[in-house]
Amino acid sequence: MTALIIVVMFGGVTLVLWLGAQDVVAGVMSPGALLQFVLLSVFAAGAVGALGESWGDVQKAAGAMERIEELMRAVPGIAPPAHATALPSPPRGELSMSAVGFAYPGRPDLPALKGFSLTVRPGETVALVGPSGAGKSTFLRMLNRLAEPTDGRILFDGTDVTALRGRALRRWRARCAMVF
Repeated sequence: MTALIIVVMFGGVTLVLWLGAQDVVAGVMSPGALLQFVLLSVFAAGAVGALGESWGDVQKAAGAMERIEELMRAVPGIAPPAHATALPSPPRGELSMSAVGFAYPGRPDLPALKGFSLTVRPGETVALVGPSGAGKSTFLRMLNRLAEPTDGRILFDGTDVTALRGRALRRWRARCAMVF
């Protein structure tokens, strides 16, 4: 598309210049009129070029909409529990992980987390640091129920995360002022 637009733009300007030059030599057109036509053809070519950019933007948007449609039709990999457990009210804000392990399906022989244990008591601030690939993002994915641990348990105020619905978990986190 871009090559076609460039050929049309430069071809149009060249054609106008060539035809105008013949008319100037024949005395039918003045050099000033030729200059006007050349300038107008350059302006018109610029407008055609802008149309090409706009068409590219429309095609990008169409591709993005297809991807959005795919995401809207996607079925979550982690189904909510059939019988969800309610979190205690008011929330205490305690997080406990005991012997948590996780391996991605494509690499079951290389666990991202193995035997990870952590307890965060109400009011505590915890920061996870480490090199790339140490499991920090995997830890956060499990806390947000975007991944299920292959081993161990994750408890929010003593309630297993697998017994919670995502909405209840988000409300609990908001009430406890937990930021992941």
